[in-house]
Amino acid sequence: MMNNQPFRFYSVSISILQPALSDLFKELADEEMMHAKQIELLQNIFQQAQEGFTETPQSENINADFLQNKEAAKRFFNKKHLE
Repeated sequence: MMNNQPFRFYSVSISILQPALSDLFKELADEEMMHAKQIELLQNIFQQAQEGFTETPQSENINADFLQNKEAAKRFFNKKHLE
């Protein structure tokens, strides 16, 4: 699970001098907690359905396509980031 403690620490440490910035860090911490819960939920769903998820050749093709698309997106991002 994602550790949102740095965001909470920043929120508290600047709360007097920069209340708006403090609110931003608190919101970030809350969002990271929600993201961590969503990932955990999805992991549980996939673990419970693991047998059914890869039973068909189509699902293996979906997995392979996803990995190719992920690599293409990674290359695109790295190229644009360098620009």
